[in-house]
Amino acid sequence: MIHQVLDIIVKELNNFLKRSVRGNEDRAVLSALVDMQGNPAFDGENKMICTLVSLEQERVALNSLPGRAVKKNAPIHLNLILLFSAHFPGNYDEALKFLSHTIGYFQGKQVFTPQNTPGLPNTIERAVMEIFNMDLHSQSQLWGAVGAKMMPSAVMKLRMVSITRDVILEEVSEITSIETTSQPPSASGQ
Repeated sequence: MIHQVLDIIVKELNNFLKRSVRGNEDRAVLSALVDMQGNPAFDGENKMICTLVSLEQERVALNSLPGRAVKKNAPIHLNLILLFSAHFPGNYDEALKFLSHTIGYFQGKQVFTPQNTPGLPNTIERAVMEIFNMDLHSQSQLWGAVGAKMMPSAVMKLRMVSITRDVILEEVSEITSIETTSQPPSASGQ
């Protein structure tokens, strides 16, 4: 599910960037920044790289009540923390330009639904993209953990990607009628 959602969002960003800079070359890619040996994990230069750096469970959605006649585990609702990095070696100005276009895209389209985003799985009712603010110390730790040199970037949070396996744990019979056993008071007791 995560890969499907991120593939679609990167594809949409890529189409937007192609229109914005009037080019046919793919400019957005879904990739790690570096591999396990510290080498670039993607092909080419002059790209916006989308990297999943973390995920967190959305705790608010845990309190929803079941509404079906079957007992299932509740879906897991995730927030994906994404790093959008502008990899334009030797061209800092162009990196800032593409970073601005990327932020502008998500400002213009913050909500992703199956209706406004072709290819988005129907299990995603609504996903919302927002900027994830980090202080300088946290950014430094992030880049150290990623293992790459810092470059112009934005950290974004994609809220509410749900994962569920529709495994029925137990069937619960529905209430179809109500029977009462109480009797009216008898006339002899008056």
